[in-house]
Amino acid sequence: MKKSITAVFLILLFCTTMLIAETIETDFIPPEFVQYMKPLYLRLGIINGGDNIEEVYLFYKKANLDYVQVLMDPGMGMNPYYDATIPGSFIDQPISFYFRIIKKDMLEQTIPGIDPINNPYYVSMKLPPEKKVKEEASFQILSPDQEYNFQDDDFMVAISYFALEDQLEGKTIKLFFDGKDVSSLSTITSNLLVFKPASVKPTAHKIEIIIYNEDGSVFKQKNWVVQVQKVPTIQKLPVSVNGDLLIDSRLTINDADSGSYYYDTDDEFRSIGRLRLWGGKDWFRYKGRVYISSEERSTRQPYNRYSLDLYMPHFNLYLGDHNQVFSNTTIAGKNVRGVGGELEFGFFKLSSFYGQIQRHIKGTMDVDTTITPYDTTYTSGYYNRNSLGLRMQFGNERSFYVGLNALKTKDDMNSEDYAQNPKDNIVVGLDSRLSLFKSRLQFGWEVSASLLNNNIAPGVLTQDELDSLNIDLPFDPESIENIFVINQYVEPYKLSLSNIAAEGYLRAFFMHNLLNIRYSYVGGSFNSLANPYLQNDKAGFNIMDNVTLLKNQLTFGLGYHAYNDNIRNTKGSTTYTKGILLNAGYYPYQDLPNMSMNFQQTKITNEISDTTLYSPIDRLNNIVTVTTSYKRPIPIFSPTDTRFILSYSHTNTADKEYESYNYNANNIRFGINVDYTELPMSTRFNIGYLSRKDAPQDTTEKKSNYFTVGLTEEFRPNVYKNGSLRTTIGYNLTRSTGDSRYMKHYISCGIHNQFKLLPSNTFLSLEFAYLIYHDLDDEAKNYNQMRGILKLTQKF
Repeated sequence: MKKSITAVFLILLFCTTMLIAETIETDFIPPEFVQYMKPLYLRLGIINGGDNIEEVYLFYKKANLDYVQVLMDPGMGMNPYYDATIPGSFIDQPISFYFRIIKKDMLEQTIPGIDPINNPYYVSMKLPPEKKVKEEASFQILSPDQEYNFQDDDFMVAISYFALEDQLEGKTIKLFFDGKDVSSLSTITSNLLVFKPASVKPTAHKIEIIIYNEDGSVFKQKNWVVQVQKVPTIQKLPVSVNGDLLIDSRLTINDADSGSYYYDTDDEFRSIGRLRLWGGKDWFRYKGRVYISSEERSTRQPYNRYSLDLYMPHFNLYLGDHNQVFSNTTIAGKNVRGVGGELEFGFFKLSSFYGQIQRHIKGTMDVDTTITPYDTTYTSGYYNRNSLGLRMQFGNERSFYVGLNALKTKDDMNSEDYAQNPKDNIVVGLDSRLSLFKSRLQFGWEVSASLLNNNIAPGVLTQDELDSLNIDLPFDPESIENIFVINQYVEPYKLSLSNIAAEGYLRAFFMHNLLNIRYSYVGGSFNSLANPYLQNDKAGFNIMDNVTLLKNQLTFGLGYHAYNDNIRNTKGSTTYTKGILLNAGYYPYQDLPNMSMNFQQTKITNEISDTTLYSPIDRLNNIVTVTTSYKRPIPIFSPTDTRFILSYSHTNTADKEYESYNYNANNIRFGINVDYTELPMSTRFNIGYLSRKDAPQDTTEKKSNYFTVGLTEEFRPNVYKNGSLRTTIGYNLTRSTGDSRYMKHYISCGIHNQFKLLPSNTFLSLEFAYLIYHDLDDEAKNYNQMRGILKLTQKF
């Protein structure tokens, strides 16, 4: 009984700590939809607690793939925020994502808060309109367009033929660029063609797509001419050199009363610099990137990024920082600072990398010898963690392939004196995928096994030590010490289901129906240090079905997932996680409003076989999101294109067993975007209300309410370079009630211009803002902030 009471107390303490005491208050409503092959920009607003944030990560995925991890960029406005972008090349179906906040005390908070890995935010995809199959409507040109056709590394030809996909059986698709057949260099799927030339000249280029019948006759075709803009180089080099330089500097000056958090706080200067280079010649291409941030600290993992990618026939080389992907259970999107490469010849592809996935952070140990016994203060550091990976793939990714993976990750004990438990990890795996009917039907599976040593500091066991521990191995551990360190901290010693991870999946796309089914099994002793957020001791499945109707105007989504831990019955309790997802969207072509609705529910319960150590769990999390938008040509004092946007989000997280927390959040926003068609100006107006309340039983209720309103005007006077000059002025107000009562006034103005400092374009932005914070209960906490932002972008 005593153990049971203790367990209940620990659960209550944990829940209270995670959900109340140190919660970072955020402001986020998922976007209305994602667009096919268009980037998705995400911003996580921070209302309260931003000074306690160390860093924020975005995790995103689609279908049966594992999450890709991205470090978000910090920004400053009325409230702090963090930005990240999901690239358009990744978005060919609905997207799922969640946020992970790392606090300065090294605790973590996720958004959504309960089981975000299995129950992330889900955003449906708005497909291109499906029109009647006419010669001019059969193809949709996604890229290049007249707004973006520069001679740079992002130049590509992307053509969608959704309207024809049900008629392409037995037909051949060809792409011609300046009269040359480049089909073999293009990525061609059942509804999309993408071609990225090694380099393009600044002149007119003819692009033509032709679909042939089996007898060689033309089924459909389209051609057009694009005028590529010149991006000149400074001098003649053996290869073309293009690029851009971005410098973004922000200065914040504080003026605070004695009771304010910002009293005696130093002025804050933040700056980032980004240099991108790209180019090539003939068969050679390259791409480089340097990103430097003033947020870089030796006390945390790196913000700065350095990379150089080289592309040659049959071989690619990646130097510096790059996101490495082998498979879901080995390494899937982890940033590696080192070297990587791919060698490909026909049906054979070899991928490898070596580099750092965690850098050394210095620890400290202070000993006070003035007292007896000595008082020792110890702060643990981090080792350099290096990873080596090798993947061999046989086959063709468009039809069938088999891949073999091997991964070795080990901490460098010599890199830090004040760190604990250096680790060693080996993962080997096998995966395969079969694609049929032009990738409309895919079957895939993978299985991996791992060995983990949680502490290699004592060194390898000798044969005599093995015998004394009654461990029977068919080899001497000292003989493989350079491959893997075996001692008493290895889990497990021999291969079993506990250190196996496996999954199988099916993806089918027929008759406007996209079905994804995935089953996964991760043993309790399976670990991949290069995939740290992979949950072990978990098995289950998820299913997601998306249907599009009315020529892609109407979408429906239905999903279900069910997982449980304790898969080998080694614990006295089994936790079950079950969730459902319902999604609907209506995106008419014109004259009617868009509408999207999303409901997600996750329920976590457990079954107990040992009541002395475990207590019941019953947690429930609900997320509801509704968004509508409507665009109309409304005359105000001049003709306009006006879009109205209304969005609502509700989140409820509750402990149904002990009622230790009952957290509710409601977020509603209304916005109007006005673009004047005959005047060089635009207006952005928004108003919002965010309420949060936690009402646990027998505990003090906590609540916070935020009312926001904002207005921004943009003017584009035609006084320089055909209207390239832009000026903005804005005002935002936040009023907080509830447990914390204050008002924030945020006044901003800016000027943005494009000119030619060098032979190519230069973009300059200068913004000023003034924030007034007034505490409604204690004037001693008042403060003012002045901010200046300088942003310079130079193309060359």
